[in-house]
Amino acid sequence: PNPVPFEPAALDLGSKEKTVLIITRFQERVKNIKKAIDIWKYVEAKNKDWQLIVGGYGEDYEDVYNYFLKKKLRRCKFVGKVDNPKELYNKASIFMMTSRHEGYPMVLLEAMEYGCVPIVYDSFTSVHDIIENGKNGLIIKPYSTKKYIRGIINLARNNNIREMIARNAYNTIINSNT
Repeated sequence: PNPVPFEPAALDLGSKEKTVLIITRFQERVKNIKKAIDIWKYVEAKNKDWQLIVGGYGEDYEDVYNYFLKKKLRRCKFVGKVDNPKELYNKASIFMMTSRHEGYPMVLLEAMEYGCVPIVYDSFTSVHDIIENGKNGLIIKPYSTKKYIRGIINLARNNNIREMIARNAYNTIINSNT
C-alpha cells in the first residue's frame, strides 16, 4: 500500500529514532543503491549511534545484498520487501535517495509525510517540485559523495535543524492535501 493517500497522522518527532531509511526498488542502474551503501560506510564510522535500514525488492536485490555483505557494515540491515512502510517511516529520522534518475518519486512524498527528512541527489528535475533545499529536505549535487556524507552527518548531529526540516517536510505534504 502507498501511505501517501492515508489520512495523515499528527507528526510525532518524539518517536523518531536515530535511523536512516532507504525504501527502494532494487534496480541498481537506476536507483544507485550501492552508492548509498558506500556513503553509509563513511557515515557509520562518524555516527556510532545511528543505523541504516534498507527495505525493498527487485531484480538486483541479491547483487546489492552481496555488495552490502562485502562492506561489513555494523549498523545496517536489509529488511526485504516491505508491504507497508508506514512504521519504518514513523521511526526513521532521515531518508536517503541516491537515484541516478527518477520520474516523480512517491517515496519522497511518503517519507516527508512522516517527518522523515529526505536527502536526495539532484539527478532528476522533479526533485525541485518536491523539495526546497534546506527547507523541507536536502538536495545534493549529483554524485558528490563527500557532500552527501556531510549532509547526513550534519542532520544526524544537529537535532534542531533536523527537526525543523522534518516539520517543514511534513507541512509541505499536509498543506498540499488541503
